Amino acid sequence: MKKLIILLFALFVLFVPATIFASSCESAGEELPEYYILFSIDGQEYIYKFGISDIEVNTFAVLFGGEETNFFATDDNTASTEIEPDNYILIFFLGYEPLDYTYGEDPLDIEFYTADGSYDIIAGTLTITKYGDVGDVIEGTFTATVQDFSNGAETINLEGGKFRILRLADDTPVPWGGGDG
Repeated sequence: MKKLIILLFALFVLFVPATIFASSCESAGEELPEYYILFSIDGQEYIYKFGISDIEVNTFAVLFGGEETNFFATDDNTASTEIEPDNYILIFFLGYEPLDYTYGEDPLDIEFYTADGSYDIIAGTLTITKYGDVGDVIEGTFTATVQDFSNGAETINLEGGKFRILRLADDTPVPWGGGDG
């Protein structure tokens, strides 16, 4: 009987920490929405998870003309084709497959908009790790230094960027950044 109690105690000691560790790993993965663009500015993390409500409510990507891919994401769920959000990010690049892009060497543009200014890329990289078909996702990472040309020369570093974006039908018109909108 004493051996059985020791065995049960040993199993309990091994099982409980393993269960706690496994559940904490699962919850870390659940913190991000299904589709998003995530980045940090000065250590503050931002998650843009919305699109344009009357086109697609989630952050999205569109391939235009069979060659230019555009991403759109905002932190505001009220954006529509009639209402431009205060804060949003646009990412443009030529291509439709997993690749690495470097600003200045490759066709890459990252634009970042806030209520206080509009910023355009002056340095940065983009890595596409997955470029899914329509209805699937585009995934990858990015970093960028963007400069505000509207209110002076303030620069912002977008660091640790990563994304998982829904790919919409090719040539879907959008009001900012591409198509007929």
